[in-house]
Amino acid sequence: MTLWANGFVQRGHNVVIGLSKPRNDKDFFTVDAKIQVKNIYGFLCLKLTSKFPNIKHWRMARRLRKLICDYKPDVVISTTPWMAIWVLEAVEGLDVRVINTFHESFERPSNVPMPEILKICMFQKINLFSAVTVLTDADKRHINDKNLKVYVFPNPLTFSSVLTIPQKEKIVLAAGRFDSWYYKGFDLLIEAWGQISSHNLNWKLYIAGTGSENNVSYLKNLVNKYEVADTVVFPGFCDMLPLYKKASIFVLSSRYEAFGMVLTEAMSQGCACIACDYKGRQSEIITQEDEGIICPVENVPAIASALNKLIKDEDLRCKIQNGALKRANFFKLENCMSRWESIINDVTLSNKLK
Repeated sequence: MTLWANGFVQRGHNVVIGLSKPRNDKDFFTVDAKIQVKNIYGFLCLKLTSKFPNIKHWRMARRLRKLICDYKPDVVISTTPWMAIWVLEAVEGLDVRVINTFHESFERPSNVPMPEILKICMFQKINLFSAVTVLTDADKRHINDKNLKVYVFPNPLTFSSVLTIPQKEKIVLAAGRFDSWYYKGFDLLIEAWGQISSHNLNWKLYIAGTGSENNVSYLKNLVNKYEVADTVVFPGFCDMLPLYKKASIFVLSSRYEAFGMVLTEAMSQGCACIACDYKGRQSEIITQEDEGIICPVENVPAIASALNKLIKDEDLRCKIQNGALKRANFFKLENCMSRWESIINDVTLSNKLK
C-alpha cells in the first residue's frame, strides 16, 4: 500500500490513506510527506471489538464514508479483505469507483482452508467492485468472469535493483513467517538441506523470520533431526536487504504461494533462485531457464537436486543470477505505477461513458 501511495504522489496524484488500526511509527513504512494519513478506527471501535464486532464494522464503514465524502476521490483502492467489505458498505449510494486488490491466490490446497472473510470477498462480493486486480494470470483465468474488469497486477519491488551482482557468500537463503512454516515449506527445505549439506562444505542455510516459541522450536528440532545444526542459521526478524545481497541462492519452498514477493526481492539483489511452483504462479515470475529453477511443490528430492546443481555449478549460478536481475526490472515500482494509471484511466473512463 505504501509503495503504491508513494508512487502515485511521485506522479502528481493526491493520495489519502485510511488506517484501520493505530499507527505504530516504529513499524509503519515510510510515506511521502504529501500523503494524508487518516485513521478510521476510533477509540470506541477498539474497545468494543471483541464484545460487539458489529459496532466495529458499522463504525469503520461510517468513518470511511465520511472520508470519501470529504475528499471525493476518483477511485478508492482497498488492500485487505475486511477493508474491501467496509469500502463496499461506505460507498453505497455514492458515485465512486472501487478497485479491490487481491493479494491471495484464488486456489489453495484442500488441506489449507481459506479464511471465511476471504471467501466472502473473493467469491460472494467480487462482482460489486468496479474492478479487481489479481497477482497472476492463473488467478485471472480462475475467476473467468467476463462481466468483471480483472487486471493482472503483480506486487512491486520493495527494494531498488542492484546494477551489478554484489559480492556473494556461500549462503542459501529462505525467509517467511515461522508460524506459517507449513505453507512456506520450511520443513521440506530443511529435509532437502539434510540430503546435500554434507557434500557442500562451507555452505550455510539461513532461514530468516520469527514466530511463536513452539514453531521456532519445531524448526530447530527438524534441524537437529537431519543433523544440520552446524550449517543452519536462524537470524530472526531482520533487515532482509543485506541478506539478499550476501546470499548466492534463494529458495522459495512453499507448498502454495499466491505470488512470492520474497522471490522478486531476492532476484532484484542478484540471487540465483529456486521456486516451488504452485499451479503455474511462480512460473509467471521465473519465465525462462536463465532466470531461476522451477520445482514441483512438496518435492524434497527436486529441491535437493536444484540446490546441489546451483552450489556445484558456479557458471550456471552466475548465469541465473544475471538473468534474475534482468527479469526483476519488470517488477520495478515505476513500471507498476504506469500499469496502475492505465487501470484507473480505464475504470474512470468507463464510468464517464455510462
